[in-house]
Amino acid sequence: MTTFHQFFHSIFTHAKKPLLKYSRLANSIVVMDEIQAFPLRYWHLFETFMPIFFSTLKSYFLMSSATFPGFFNKRPEPISESGVKLFNRMARSEIYYVERNITPDQIIDELIENHGLLDMDSVLIVSNTVASSQIIYQNAKQRLQDGWMHYYLSAAITPKDRQHRIQKIKHSLLERKHKIILVSTQVIEAGVDLSFQFGFRDMAPWIPSFKLRGESIGMANMEKVNLLSET
Repeated sequence: MTTFHQFFHSIFTHAKKPLLKYSRLANSIVVMDEIQAFPLRYWHLFETFMPIFFSTLKSYFLMSSATFPGFFNKRPEPISESGVKLFNRMARSEIYYVERNITPDQIIDELIENHGLLDMDSVLIVSNTVASSQIIYQNAKQRLQDGWMHYYLSAAITPKDRQHRIQKIKHSLLERKHKIILVSTQVIEAGVDLSFQFGFRDMAPWIPSFKLRGESIGMANMEKVNLLSET
């Protein structure tokens, strides 16, 4: 693992120390992530030299990019199916923005009356603050009783207790004996692997919103994410 600078400095240099790394590139697979970040002024050099370099050393060059740059006259061969086919094959979620301000003590009623909360099997609600999450959790316990399991996570709970609760939540989700609601703060975005049917979240930048969908917390089965504006 290295940087663009170190990699190419080991090839295009007359200095002795960097050149000592050169032989290690023989019979290798070089993976270059985010190739679009490669400096524009080196594109022609890259296109001209790399095919010769790797054919001579019997090595392979694997490039990764979501926005592939156009510095190759001949586009490299993709190692996966076409982007359109891959996109259509993936499970998708819908993200909705609720265009009105809602106070923490109104959220459960809002979800029951306008979002079909009572018909859902598993629900995650993420709040931006500990204080508002506690209000939402207490309201959920009062309004959702028969057949519901209630869980709560935040930084106000010790890491050991959080791990214990996470294991209980996983077990409940697998058993599917009860409907489940989890009220949490952003602590759930720190590598927690849980899967819920629906998600509701305080307004946040796009990255946390996509994390709720499943980039980091494993919610690959989530059907819908609703963004709420708390006041």
